[in-house]
Amino acid sequence: MDSRKNGSEAPREIWDMNLERAKDILKKVSDVPMLEALILASFVFDEPKEKILIHGLPKDEKLIRRFFELVHKRSKGYPLQYILKKVEFMGYEFYIEEGVFIPRSVTEELVEIAIDLVRNLGLSLVADIGTGSGAIAISVAKMTGVKVLATDVSEKAVKVARINISKMKVQDLVTVEKGEFLEPFLDRLDEIDLVVSNPPYVRRSDEVSNEVLYEPEEAIFSGRTGLEFYEEFFKRYDLSNK
Repeated sequence: MDSRKNGSEAPREIWDMNLERAKDILKKVSDVPMLEALILASFVFDEPKEKILIHGLPKDEKLIRRFFELVHKRSKGYPLQYILKKVEFMGYEFYIEEGVFIPRSVTEELVEIAIDLVRNLGLSLVADIGTGSGAIAISVAKMTGVKVLATDVSEKAVKVARINISKMKVQDLVTVEKGEFLEPFLDRLDEIDLVVSNPPYVRRSDEVSNEVLYEPEEAIFSGRTGLEFYEEFFKRYDLSNK
């Protein structure tokens, strides 16, 4: 008996068609459109990607509409991390939301260098400027046990960083405050052994991808030359004795 005659295969066939359609839509923004389609489907339907790929999903018009809303949003360059409200960094899953800089995997190299310095030199206090989601500060603290003072000029970033500090259970190690550079911790400058940062470095005249334009511009651009952050930092602080 052909199971299609009684409609038992219809939901799977409809879903497969929708998944292919989503993949085609995402091709213009992603090198792995099927993977992103599966990630979004997993998010919307609350099912593992593997199950969706192997078994498909029963027809649910409301959820399928929601799925395509997110697919189209992503196709315009809206970051996948903002949709999912999470980002992977150094093997940890951090909470993220629009208005806060998304940590990049390339920055993990900076964290690894900081971890080596803390361990090899026996450092006891690290500062993280422009902490954003808190990914750098939290990763260094969790992997070494060192205390970290973190700052950001964005109130939203400070809020998100505190959420992640609580989520990662490093409240005793990481402190974050709103303010420029090291200003919130001026009374502790002499104690700081190491300053880490992934500051803005893009020139205002430089072209960036649509995806980057959804992120906070103060975390991306650094004046006419791209060096404004560094110039201002070294004007304010004398670290020659460090």
